[in-house]
Amino acid sequence: MYTDRLMAESYILQLSDELHTIQSILEKYPFLPQKVLNSHLQQIEQINREYLETQLTEEEKSHFQSFEKHTFSMGKELQNGGNAEIQIHAALAELKALSQIQVKEAQTLIKRSSQIFSSDAASSQLEIALLIVVVLVVQTILFASKTLNVASKVPSHLN
Repeated sequence: MYTDRLMAESYILQLSDELHTIQSILEKYPFLPQKVLNSHLQQIEQINREYLETQLTEEEKSHFQSFEKHTFSMGKELQNGGNAEIQIHAALAELKALSQIQVKEAQTLIKRSSQIFSSDAASSQLEIALLIVVVLVVQTILFASKTLNVASKVPSHLN
């Protein structure tokens, strides 16, 4: 669950932070050199590669491909000196969808784990109950054999 869900959620958070940083930079410094924005775009690309190494569902793959398209067009728009606000908002919306998928998948994993633990607990209780029955049967056999041995050792002149 760690690499599958928690790391993926961490990457989503990092991507969101990078997008918000770009958005904030563009609001404060509209004529900022491209070099500063490129470092953030490169960081997004690096995080994307790491995110792709996690196990993705088909729904996640679809949303992530859409996210990559938005960030690619955002990069092109920024290189051309245009306004990338629309692409940033669209990319953030995809990240929100990816985050919701992470939560849903984590809940499914937790539910499955709980079912496994409850079935293990039930089988453990059954094993304990069977063990108690076996101990009782063995104890009954031991007591029965002692009474037979005691009865057979009575001296014959007392009969």
